[in-house]
Amino acid sequence: MLKHQDRHYHLFSVVGDDLKDVLLKHFHFNKRLDCLQFAYLKKDISLPESDLHVRVADNDDIRFIADNYDSLDEEEIKIIVGRKKLLIGEVNGQRVGFIGEHLEGSMGLLYVLEEYRKSHYGSYLEAYKIKEMLKEGFIPFGQVVWGNEKSMNMQKKLGMTASDIPVYWFF
Repeated sequence: MLKHQDRHYHLFSVVGDDLKDVLLKHFHFNKRLDCLQFAYLKKDISLPESDLHVRVADNDDIRFIADNYDSLDEEEIKIIVGRKKLLIGEVNGQRVGFIGEHLEGSMGLLYVLEEYRKSHYGSYLEAYKIKEMLKEGFIPFGQVVWGNEKSMNMQKKLGMTASDIPVYWFF
């Protein structure tokens, strides 16, 4: 935890290299994620045919999510589940993956179990989340860590538009 005057900072997100340099000058975070931001700027999205059933996650899903997604702690997962912003994908009643909405409103937490990754369930889950956010009146957006080419390609195939300016997360 960082202190600056009377404030405690655990997490920062900045857009662009100039702001990144200012933050680095004033604070010394342990970790940094360099990302590219994507947004869905169209009015609607078509869901491809799939045998995937999507439902809102509940408390019984928290352990499954926490066991398969290590970028958030269990408390934050509980908050997102409580907000009903985490979706579970199932095939024949078996959980195969999930997608959610981070606390600041970006899409993320996308995960598909290894044995189901060639089934396009990740694309379906994200398209489903995009459709849900559009219905709620929001512009779906999210960040992809630099170097994650599979995810960047999926964003483009889904019709997401990439920003020219990088986003940096410090924590």
